[in-house]
Amino acid sequence: MRIAICSMLVLASCAPAQVKMPDNIVIEKNVPYGTHPKQVLDITRPADVGGRLRPAVFFIHGGGWTGMSKDEVVATHIRRYVERGFIAVNVEYRVAKDALAPAAVQDVRAAARWMLANAARLGIDTKRIVVSGNSAGGHLAMMSVLPMDEAKYGIGLRPAAIVNIYGIMDVGDLLDGPHQRNYALAWMKGLEKTGLPAELSPLQHLQSGLPPVLTVHGDADESVPYAHALRITEGLKKFGVRAELITVPGGKHGFPPEKWEELYPQIFVFVESALK
Repeated sequence: MRIAICSMLVLASCAPAQVKMPDNIVIEKNVPYGTHPKQVLDITRPADVGGRLRPAVFFIHGGGWTGMSKDEVVATHIRRYVERGFIAVNVEYRVAKDALAPAAVQDVRAAARWMLANAARLGIDTKRIVVSGNSAGGHLAMMSVLPMDEAKYGIGLRPAAIVNIYGIMDVGDLLDGPHQRNYALAWMKGLEKTGLPAELSPLQHLQSGLPPVLTVHGDADESVPYAHALRITEGLKKFGVRAELITVPGGKHGFPPEKWEELYPQIFVFVESALK
């Protein structure tokens, strides 16, 4: 099965491409988990699960909270999990033009609850869920798991592992000073001086008992500072959480296909060890 996709680079323009998916899969497109048109997700799964539960990946696309879509992560990320027998839940959410922060965080946590409520129908083993995302999606992956005000954000996931792909770990760091980024200002428009940037920063919610976290980040990233990867890894370790970091020397924001061919075998070593 071939699916049209676009480049996954954050804030990059879309260019149609084709990705070969296994022939024995079913794709449920744009399944609603909320009432807004962007509150939808895609489910990619084997046509016949054979009565057995499968591991799942809950994946969140990047785009600086301001753009891109779930279709743009199929070739680089979703396909690889599906080829290994995972059920993939690929999440769309409201970006800045639809709703400012914290809407995206609320959306992914709502999508996570929808997945859990439908896990039996989909054949998902809820004890073997991996949460992952790239860039802003890496941030949202972390925020879907970390302890938050449940009255405001709802209950989060309790996955077996998190794969954070050059995600934003300190929102406030991107709103002022040398690391200021326009995409963060757009998402936080008018909210920069409130307590929300800290509230939505994974680094502010670390505690013991969190699932293992693998971070993948290039040390020449100009969109999300490499320091975010170092800080989240060390911060988690201080709480006794298993935290690993794959550094891509000279890596910028988004890697070429050949680099992903090198990285994903390493990612799956981590994932498979966490799922045991």
